[in-house]
Amino acid sequence: MLYRFLFCASFWTTTARSQIPFYTDDADTTAKGKFHLEIYNEHDVLQKSSYPAKRQNTLVFTVNYGLTNKLEFGVNPPLTFGLLGGRFSASPRAGVHLGFAVDF
Repeated sequence: MLYRFLFCASFWTTTARSQIPFYTDDADTTAKGKFHLEIYNEHDVLQKSSYPAKRQNTLVFTVNYGLTNKLEFGVNPPLTFGLLGGRFSASPRAGVHLGFAVDF
């Protein structure tokens, strides 16, 4: 009986939904006197509570500079593009992120 159930269950299919995998980066700091540039783009379909905005596209670029071999300074200004009531808008809504990274 169990084998029949497993045989029949193997033909039942379902759709799996998930988000994209998290981005992983080399955890090392940028070498002294060098720049490191990362660019990524994220597209979101917004919830109905965000009406009249329907979609949002966020472009994020990060620039890191190695101050020493164990210390880097980074700037991360996200730029958000959206479709608001049929009009296209662009704004740096989240602000600019500044940071230091130290490798112990």
